[in-house]
Formats: sequence, structure tokens, C-alpha cells
Amino acid sequence: MADDATITPTPIPLGARRRIQASTNLLHEWLQIAHPSATVYYEYRLGPTPLSVPGYPLTPATEAMLRRSNLYADAIVIEPARLTIVEAKVIGTPSAISQLRAYANLVLGTPELRQYLGRQMVELHLWAIDSELAHQMATAQGQAVQIFTPPWIEEYIQKKWSPKPSADAS
Repeated sequence: MADDATITPTPIPLGARRRIQASTNLLHEWLQIAHPSATVYYEYRLGPTPLSVPGYPLTPATEAMLRRSNLYADAIVIEPARLTIVEAKVIGTPSAISQLRAYANLVLGTPELRQYLGRQMVELHLWAIDSELAHQMATAQGQAVQIFTPPWIEEYIQKKWSPKPSADAS
């Protein structure tokens, strides 16, 4: 049908968005090294459209607009034998465990990903800085954790967490 809405995932381009978000930059660098030939969908909206208008038939174009409210994974990596859902954070956090599990559950209801459902599904956390508690919680839930620490992370930490001089210091 000519009016059918389609979703065309595209990689996050070089530019302001990638430079500002450390976790996005971390993800992009890791994917280039770890999965250079895989098909990768960045910030991929997952699941069926959760919003509806009762009693009103939605056109495919309207449904596509409503899908913008869907949750999204940082990346979906498609390889011949597996589909990997990646959640990237500079520092691992316990809250990421349930976040990644929710994304995995939503993959099952994502129409565009149904063709890959026979593949092994991997829930993967990508962190630059490990957290022992979060790491233990993730592995207890059957989730994988990948630590990837690029050289720029130390400068990022220095800028983000260095103490700010107080106003009354002279």
C-alpha cells in the first residue's frame, strides 16, 4: 500500500549528538571494533504502538507518529546467529538491568524485528566503568556485561567529577 508507514533506521551521524553523549560515543566506538560487519540499528523504537485512540481507526502514518513514544534500545545488533540488544552507559547502574530486560521483552512485539526472532537473543550492557553490584545483578539475570574503556574516558571523568572551586576560595 502506498500509505504504509515504514521505519528506516539510520546510524547516529557524526556531529553534536555523538559528541555530547559520552554513552553514545562509547557505543559507536565499541560497535566499530566489536561488530564491524553487523547490521546495527541505533536508538531503535521497540514494541507495538502503545498509544491508541479508542474508537478511531489509525492510519499507518498516524500509527508511525505514535510509535515515537515507544521506548528504544541504544542499539540492536543483527548478526547471522543472534540479535543483541545493547544498553550503553558510562558507568554501570543497577537500574539498567530492568531497563534492558524491558527492551528485550519489547523486541518480541516489534513488527520490523520479527524476521530475526529465531536467532539467539542477547541482552548486553556496555559500560566504560564497571560497577560490582550492577555487574552481579546483570549476570544473575542472564545478561551479558561488556567493559570497554576508550582512552578519552579519563578526561571525561576528570571534567565530569572533578571538584569545582568554591566561590569563596581565594
